Amino acid sequence: MKVHWTPIIYAAGLGTGWLVFGGGVRESAESAGNKSAAPVVTKREARPAKTPHETKFRNFAKELPKLSTEDKEAFKKSLAPKDRPAAIEAMLAQAGPDGIPGQTRVMVDEILKTWANEDFEGVWAWCQQLESDASRKFVASQIIEGLVNKDPDRAFALHLEMAAEDPEFTSHAPLNILQQAVSKDAASFLDLLGKLPCRNGSSGRPMDFAADFDFQQAADGITALTKSHSGKSPPAFPTNFLSSWAARDADAAYAWYANNNGTPFENFGNLLEGIEKQGVPGASAARAADKLSQPGTARDAMLRSLAQSTSDRKASTINSIAQAMPDTTSRDRFLGDMLTTSPYSDPMAEVGFTLNQMSTPAARLEALQQLRNNNRLYPAKISDTQLQQWGLTRQQVEQAAQK
Repeated sequence: MKVHWTPIIYAAGLGTGWLVFGGGVRESAESAGNKSAAPVVTKREARPAKTPHETKFRNFAKELPKLSTEDKEAFKKSLAPKDRPAAIEAMLAQAGPDGIPGQTRVMVDEILKTWANEDFEGVWAWCQQLESDASRKFVASQIIEGLVNKDPDRAFALHLEMAAEDPEFTSHAPLNILQQAVSKDAASFLDLLGKLPCRNGSSGRPMDFAADFDFQQAADGITALTKSHSGKSPPAFPTNFLSSWAARDADAAYAWYANNNGTPFENFGNLLEGIEKQGVPGASAARAADKLSQPGTARDAMLRSLAQSTSDRKASTINSIAQAMPDTTSRDRFLGDMLTTSPYSDPMAEVGFTLNQMSTPAARLEALQQLRNNNRLYPAKISDTQLQQWGLTRQQVEQAAQK
């Protein structure tokens, strides 16, 4: 199952690769004048000096993207165990772990897997002595992910070891352990999340929840956890938490959503998808129309969530909600708000279809005037055909843009 990542900027960059050949032991936190409460791990304060990389591995790293599949396989088979560190470091040194070509990354991963299968303790010990922080974290992540399916508990323990030094450290180990937790109960779920450092971004994937999973208990625990960490999120999370909850108890799921604006991966649209799974035709649109007819901060959050959605179902979802509105006035207001709430610089390109559902040309013109108030109305981008469909003239729209 594909893993999704929320936007987050990692510390490793193209310039980190040269640190692999850094010529000297990394400074300790004390000698560098670092006042942080998280000291550098002692076992890395006295790393042995590295021997120079052999020319053949540097040359191989440069030529790797050009080599055939046969040549790559031949290299892996001929690589002696004692030469694995030099080969990997030479490849990483080309541009740092985040800058190396995809084929080079695959080669590094395959060598690490072979090494880990033969001598896991040895490859892990070598990894921990890499001088470049970026390279060490990259290699550690690859090693841990290779261990996830074989020994998930050990993989998780190693992940926590790395995360204790750097809360932004990532691997798939927490997700695998989290799947086990949600298949048990909410207490196991919260216990696991409590062991992980919260941060500004999360990774996630859909998970199978236990039949009696207590979503309310889990949601209350998540709320408390994020508040205690100044709004930061758990680094791993199910991407179907809210939708799965709504499929079982729509009222409870909505009540929590209204106060928390969803999860790291889910929004109001996902909540509606969960309601649809209850099998009642039109239930999600009717519920949405009811909630969106009520003023307040929750309504604003729902509007933003629908407007920001990138789902291919966005148009049909918005139109269904509009048709479920109790009267024409409510429908026009909702559609107009969808247009003006859109976060895009050119809302017409994203949610211009909302104007098609409005009841009168006057309602459409009023919505366009609201766009003008936000300096986001561009008459030149609206075709004559579109204007005719809306019952408006170019002069009306250009006048609206000038107000």
